[in-house]
Amino acid sequence: MQVVGRTVDGAPLLPGPPATARPLLRAGPARVGARCPCTIQRTWPGAGQGQDVVVGIDQGRCITGIRWVANGHVLLAAAIHHRRAVHAHRDPRRA
Repeated sequence: MQVVGRTVDGAPLLPGPPATARPLLRAGPARVGARCPCTIQRTWPGAGQGQDVVVGIDQGRCITGIRWVANGHVLLAAAIHHRRAVHAHRDPRRA
């Protein structure tokens, strides 16, 4: 589970682990912004954090691959398997 962060004015920050958010909530420099999804909001002004993310999509016949890369590190990698045998699930009465 990732905790989403927001600045004082509500701009989104990079998501992070709950272990990073807990000390901020206990000490007071952040407050709970929303419970679902888990969001904390900073109570002090500061420069927003951001990074360039490159999204790569490789569309194949059977599998589509998706990868998010930032600063040479893979943030997310996923594969979508396409349904191939759709004709077997059709209703035979429609013909």
